[in-house]
Amino acid sequence: MGFLSRFTWRLVTRVSPRLLFHAVRLWIIPGLRSVSLFRKRLGKSELFPPFFFLSLTDACNLQCHGCWITSIGQPRQLTLDEIHCFITQAKSHGNRFFVLLGGEPFLYKDIWTVLQRNRDCYFQIITNAMLLEEADISVIQNAGNATILVSIDGFEETNDARRGQGCFRAIEAALQRLRKGRVLFGVATTITSQNLAEVLSPDYVRWVDQNGATYLWYYIYRPVGPDPSPELALSREQILDVRKRLLTLRRISPIIIIDTYWDADGKAVCPAALGLGYHIGPSGDIELCPPLSFACESIRDNSSNLFRTVNESS
Repeated sequence: MGFLSRFTWRLVTRVSPRLLFHAVRLWIIPGLRSVSLFRKRLGKSELFPPFFFLSLTDACNLQCHGCWITSIGQPRQLTLDEIHCFITQAKSHGNRFFVLLGGEPFLYKDIWTVLQRNRDCYFQIITNAMLLEEADISVIQNAGNATILVSIDGFEETNDARRGQGCFRAIEAALQRLRKGRVLFGVATTITSQNLAEVLSPDYVRWVDQNGATYLWYYIYRPVGPDPSPELALSREQILDVRKRLLTLRRISPIIIIDTYWDADGKAVCPAALGLGYHIGPSGDIELCPPLSFACESIRDNSSNLFRTVNESS
């Protein structure tokens, strides 16, 4: 059985037909159109990305080594009005897909309102899943316009060394709730110098598959934030090894493996450098990507004219 057959079988047997339909209608088809509009804008020397990352809050229930979150005291967060204005403007330029993150996005009390107000959009919610309860699964099912991406960095000992004791078992329980609810979800794994062999092994991919995920998204560790832990960063040789291991895993994986930093031809890729997606921080700053918390512009600039602010950014 080829990959397409294996993957299709997993989709139709694991994910609710209604949720699959909405994913195609609201995510895949509009996403392709958004990229097409982006390319047309480039032809006119206009820059406006087809996708955005939106940090709702920098509040978090964990303190992971190497996280870029630096909030002290009162967490920063976007208001519902700011989010609504932002999404409305982005939609006017063809955008329909938004990544919601934090901090921990489920600490943003109005997260479900964001989904419900924008039924014509699709959202990917990146979460540690520690706060994901049965009631939340029901809301996701009813909304129909979100996929959940759960962050986990290896098996129990390895994951908890970075994220905290007890995290692995709580996340594993959340994965089972997502699977039972037939929700479309994936796993996001950060590759470090200490977990490289473990998380890029067939056993790990098999575990992710057995827990019901339909895609596995890999990132390379970047030493940032108040606890950068540079010893977790990869060497040049290890980065090349990551690429080789991913190519090998793709040949045997029953689920989609997403490599953040290389394209299908093996060329290095930075989505921000290509103008494909920017990050809106919890204070409204327009940043290149979540780990690079530096900005010159805000979504409030130019009377909240998002296209003008992004297109005229220096």
